[in-house]
Amino acid sequence: MDIKEALIKIKQIFEAAPPVAPAAPVAPVDPNAAPTTDYILEDGTKVVIDKCEAGGTMTINGAPAPDGDHKLQDGTIIETAQGVITEITSPADPKVDDGVTTDMNSRFAAIDGKFTSYEQKFNDYETKFTAYESRFAAAEQTIVKQQSAIVQLLEVVEKLAATPAAEPAATPASVFTKEEAKEERFASILKAIEEIKK
Repeated sequence: MDIKEALIKIKQIFEAAPPVAPAAPVAPVDPNAAPTTDYILEDGTKVVIDKCEAGGTMTINGAPAPDGDHKLQDGTIIETAQGVITEITSPADPKVDDGVTTDMNSRFAAIDGKFTSYEQKFNDYETKFTAYESRFAAAEQTIVKQQSAIVQLLEVVEKLAATPAAEPAATPASVFTKEEAKEERFASILKAIEEIKK
């Protein structure tokens, strides 16, 4: 394989490489969108409620909940009309010991503190992720430029390989080759013999 064939094969490798697509933009989260929560009815059916209060909406399998009362697993009864919550009735609260309430409040406060800590960590990770995305996009642009430069360099080298090479300079021949030197010595010996015979 000569240089030109090797360059053609290398060039084909780069031409066959798929172009690097830019990173897809991340869809922003709509802060004004109403949050939804999944609840489970007493019979095990999953329902989605956007606000668990009068005026909120309730859907079952993506359709508005039928009119009437719907009892959740915790005993809460939700009355709906055309998928809109008209009334919520909580189950009768059992008598709660004050010591248990205080203990639960302290536990909730601890959980709330942990949640705040996790939320801060999540925000930090989101900031780092955004920075990584911008660095990755810059690296993609650099790779595309480098691929273009390599293809251009291969074209230059291919043109250089196609240029005919000049013939090497011939070494000057000696005045006498070995054969000529032998013949001349032999002729001079014969001449000397001829002169002796005279």
